[in-house]
Amino acid sequence: MSEELAFLRGVLANPEDDTLRLVYADWLQERGDPRATFVRAEVEWHRTEPDARTRRQRERLHQARAGFDARWLTQMDRPSPGWRLVRTKPTPKTYGKAIPAFIHNGSYFLSTVDVYADGAINCWGFVDVDLFRDKLTQGWVTPEARIGGTLSIHNLGQARVLSARWECSRSDIKHQVMDALRELNPRREGLLDMQGNSTEIRKGVRYSKLGLGNGRPYRVSPTGDEILGAELPVLEVVPDGYRLRRWLIYADGLSQLGYATELRPLEAVAEMFEQKKLVLSVPEGAWVALDGLGRFQAGEGYWSTKPAERLREAADILDQLNGRPGAVQRCIEAHQAYRADPTRERRLVLRRAYADVPEHLRRFCGDMDSKDGPIRSILSRFASEDESE
Repeated sequence: MSEELAFLRGVLANPEDDTLRLVYADWLQERGDPRATFVRAEVEWHRTEPDARTRRQRERLHQARAGFDARWLTQMDRPSPGWRLVRTKPTPKTYGKAIPAFIHNGSYFLSTVDVYADGAINCWGFVDVDLFRDKLTQGWVTPEARIGGTLSIHNLGQARVLSARWECSRSDIKHQVMDALRELNPRREGLLDMQGNSTEIRKGVRYSKLGLGNGRPYRVSPTGDEILGAELPVLEVVPDGYRLRRWLIYADGLSQLGYATELRPLEAVAEMFEQKKLVLSVPEGAWVALDGLGRFQAGEGYWSTKPAERLREAADILDQLNGRPGAVQRCIEAHQAYRADPTRERRLVLRRAYADVPEHLRRFCGDMDSKDGPIRSILSRFASEDESE
């Protein structure tokens, strides 16, 4: 193992260890490596309380970062509320960062503002920098959910906001977005310009100019390999209530509870569910922390996912990250095959495929209107016959 590889392994295993980072900076400086300046500037930034950070420090950090390999910079990341992203749609392959925020569309949907190096910003639809500022001003993107409103967490549940202590402002989100863009594209070259409108008319139909994105989390290993991932929401039990964690699952079978934190196999997270350290619902009146935004007191809510089903979902995600079809896709294909040739053998294949889908995802096995109703109807109609075998 080379000396630098040993340093990188150490930083990735202990991302909050400033002493190790400064020793690494000394090692780099001894070899005339300009990355030493960035490592020291990053440590200074991290050690300064957020309210005390100056514009000069921010500028030093940006200047020190410019020009260095993106993969190495990713290896130097610390735990944060957001995470690194990579997308291949719209083309070409482009890197980005996810920043926590709410989308206010009736309810307050906990989401992320996904900022990419080409200036595309996804906030439930791609916009450019100017249009993003409009979304922020109009309240479509917001740092807080109002008391009395409904706060919704995709793939987990929702609750009424009884009380809240929000710590982020619109200005904070704007600065985070612009800082991320500057990090990803220091010279701001080739930034997207939508000419004031994110949609266009094609053959009389209005379409989004960029279409849908497929941004996914990723991490970089000590040897520089890029490892694609996906994320699931879970709730960590903490002394003063609960903390929403992003369970980042990677293609190599490792995972993190929060970006740039300790790497754990899926089995270790399963044990945390068994020990009740992780849950998927909160009682009325409980406080829930949302990293990067603040905390809220949950009122009456609806929580739709069981721990056992979340674990099955994680295993299914791992299959998909490694190029295998997911459970929902297998079920859809089995249903199509049965409709084309409704034999008993194909129905049994459909029954097994449907059972393999985590319960909270079964509604995605059909179209937006009927959901999984047609499949349930088939399986119910022939339940006695199939069970007799």
